[in-house]
Amino acid sequence: MSYPKLPKKTVLVPIPLSSERLRSRGFNQAEAVAKCLPYPSVQLLKRTEGEKQAKKNRKQRLRMNNPFELFNQVDTELIMLIDDIYTTGATIHHAALILQKNGYRNISSFTLVR
Repeated sequence: MSYPKLPKKTVLVPIPLSSERLRSRGFNQAEAVAKCLPYPSVQLLKRTEGEKQAKKNRKQRLRMNNPFELFNQVDTELIMLIDDIYTTGATIHHAALILQKNGYRNISSFTLVR
């Protein structure tokens, strides 16, 4: 399998689950996806809110308080956010916003399913 040419200092950042969601599932599917890719994976984000998005429409999801905070730093050329599913884009948007506010400028995303 061939992978896109990314900068050498690329890190994968799996979207974290809330602690209750992690307990019920038993694993983080974004972390499982990241392990399949040939780049280092780093936990930079922490989920601060566990509010489920499943019953919200796109507008409601985008208006939610940002559920992420940065709890780690890394020297990198590119951050690749990893998530299992892209529904409205709100999760990726919120995660990228926190990273941008903390000085990261080159942010992309990879999702398994849209």
